[in-house]
Amino acid sequence: MNRLYCRTSTLDQFQDRQMYILNEKGYNESNSVVYEEKVSGKSLKKRDELKRLLNDLEKGDVVVCSEISRLARSTIDLWSVANTILEKECSLICVKENFDLSTAMGRFTFNIFGSIAQLERETISERTRDGLASKKAQGIVLGRPSVYSQEEIEQAIHEYMTSKKSLKDVASHYNFTYGTLYNELKKRNLKR
Repeated sequence: MNRLYCRTSTLDQFQDRQMYILNEKGYNESNSVVYEEKVSGKSLKKRDELKRLLNDLEKGDVVVCSEISRLARSTIDLWSVANTILEKECSLICVKENFDLSTAMGRFTFNIFGSIAQLERETISERTRDGLASKKAQGIVLGRPSVYSQEEIEQAIHEYMTSKKSLKDVASHYNFTYGTLYNELKKRNLKR
């Protein structure tokens, strides 16, 4: 039996491209069981569909994915998945890279592409960290924009500091959450 595995990293991504690649090679919902999930490939944790696929495997099954990076993004995790597949006497096909794990060359190719997938993930993380650090150094405020104006925040802080009202009461008066006002006071090292 063919078992197709599709994974995207975020909820707003779609697996259409992966299914298109698989369909082009003759794998589809009518001749295969499809396992789909939307979760990061950074680790094997929280990969319920992949775990279900591996548990469902029976001798002779074929696990098919559009590309190796859909299985995992680290060589250790890739080999963990591959070993489980091989131990159950099943095979693995990654359509884009076109390899067969039953041969020495297939295993070699698997390692190369697995290392490339890991390098790609680590490079993306580094670039993201560098980009955020650069923006922060330029004084650009990161994160979600504040719902409240600076004037409203200043008024609420002033009222809290000069009255005997509780933080909760002042926040409620200005339609802030308690946490918003608390965090603003903490940022300014203000205590009453």
